[in-house]
Amino acid sequence: MKVNDKLTKLILQANGSTYLLLIYVCKFHHLLVGKLGRVKFDPGYYIYLGSAKKSIQKRLLRHLKVQKNKFWHIDYLLSSLTSVKVVNIWVSKKSCECAISQEILKSGIAVIIQKGFGSSDCRCPAHLFKVNFSDLESLKQLITKKDFYPLSEL
Repeated sequence: MKVNDKLTKLILQANGSTYLLLIYVCKFHHLLVGKLGRVKFDPGYYIYLGSAKKSIQKRLLRHLKVQKNKFWHIDYLLSSLTSVKVVNIWVSKKSCECAISQEILKSGIAVIIQKGFGSSDCRCPAHLFKVNFSDLESLKQLITKKDFYPLSEL
């Protein structure tokens, strides 16, 4: 995934501490994800919730790079060549990663694909979820109500 100039400018204007990545996986993957072991990714849409207390811009730019040291669980998925793409990014000024994760689960909009994915530093069951295409509008409505704003329709 190559970060283009327009997207870089949008990310550099991001202001907040919590972000949501909408990720599209276009083909089946069975990845070894750190201590989680093998994780199966079917084609479709995924939501990843994260936070950055110091520089959300640096974190988002890092997520969009394919070649990087794999430090977070999400690095394993986002490093999967061209078959995985971040299609949208939403940002909130609030520190609400866990609260939004719980809200998404309660809403039934998305399902956990691997317990513990992205949530090794909290008590949430996961911070990565699979979402059906038909539920994307409901997701957008939920996070907009929670003061997330889109960087762009990528």
